[in-house]
Amino acid sequence: MTRRQITLSLFVASAAACLASGARAQFLDVTLSNTDPVVTQGTTVVGFDATIFNPSATQTFYLNGDSNTTSSPFLAVDDSPYYAPSSLASLAPGQSEQILLFNVDLSPSTAAGAYTGNAFQILGETGTAGANGAIDEVVNVAFSLKVQTSGTIQAPEIDPTSALGALTCLAGCILVFRAGRRTSVPER
Repeated sequence: MTRRQITLSLFVASAAACLASGARAQFLDVTLSNTDPVVTQGTTVVGFDATIFNPSATQTFYLNGDSNTTSSPFLAVDDSPYYAPSSLASLAPGQSEQILLFNVDLSPSTAAGAYTGNAFQILGETGTAGANGAIDEVVNVAFSLKVQTSGTIQAPEIDPTSALGALTCLAGCILVFRAGRRTSVPER
């Protein structure tokens, strides 16, 4: 394998790692505007805005329901924004929408700390609504919360998957840059 082929292979692997570190899950792409909000103790509601995108070129997804899990009895997911009248019923191929996806209700007695391991799942089907009868999970969105005491400033935690993806992208770019410098033809 030539040096150029190795460089190209590393670049492709780096690009794939960068894309894999995004919030892509199953059939839809969902990007929360803030996956790890920091709130002050005593906050009782935190909203999660999202951009939902259907990357399929052919499939319409009918969004029929949701489910969720939380890591603490102090947190409760309120899915009423998902079912609001302006909410989505379906996403056509290539369609993208920005909505308030869900709220998290916090108990007033929620202790300061990080609450990780939470998820919101959108359930749906493809094709004609109600035709196939199979309702499946079309996306699983992970989120966390950090509750701090008033007056405390905490730096956000770095998501290991995102950090690894960013470092892989950086390493790939450095390798491509270095390989390009070695193979460049000097000016005469």
